[in-house]
Amino acid sequence: MPACILDSDCNDNSSCTTDTCVNGNCSYTPIDSCVPCSLSSQCDDSNACTANVCSDGKCSYPAIPGCTPCGSNINCEDNNSCTNNICFQGRCSYTPVLGCQSCTLDSECDDNNSCTTNTCSNGACVYTSVSNCKICTLPSQCDDNDSSTTFACLSGKCTYTKITSCKNNDGYCPSGCNAGNDNDCSYICGNGIREGTEKCDGASLGGATCAGVLGLDILEL
Repeated sequence: MPACILDSDCNDNSSCTTDTCVNGNCSYTPIDSCVPCSLSSQCDDSNACTANVCSDGKCSYPAIPGCTPCGSNINCEDNNSCTNNICFQGRCSYTPVLGCQSCTLDSECDDNNSCTTNTCSNGACVYTSVSNCKICTLPSQCDDNDSSTTFACLSGKCTYTKITSCKNNDGYCPSGCNAGNDNDCSYICGNGIREGTEKCDGASLGGATCAGVLGLDILEL
């Protein structure tokens, strides 16, 4: 009597064989790459990026989404300058670099600081301090205690302008100004300009002479 008539007569209870009845005899052909199992722990494929599952008596290895297998850190390059690329226990790990902002354009790097230049370099924002720049929100934060300049807070940073015009009550006497056209200037005797209570000053003034300088009679103007 034949050992089998149908393939179903040949079930060896192994999920890793193909059971067939050939000329009345059972044949059990191993299925390539199939690993029989009764527990998931028997299914380790030494790949950190697969889940090892025993199902229906055979191992399956579904990929873990987003996982990259590796042998060293060099296998983990993600082309992101703002991550640390680490190979740990056979899989890549990407930890954020503290304070780093990824970018493709300079415009993506605005730090709302008027005293830095903002550039995108190798995929990461770089903030470079502007020399002698002072950030501000109020003009009073910009006082440099220099009477020769005016100060203001513009676009979040202090600006300083040198005083060059003769103007009363601005606290500074620029070069070329005198007490006659800028009350911040001191009286100077001998500068050829009649200032304040001076009767005359210098050798000639408006057609008059300071004869007293030569030992003559003083002509009051």
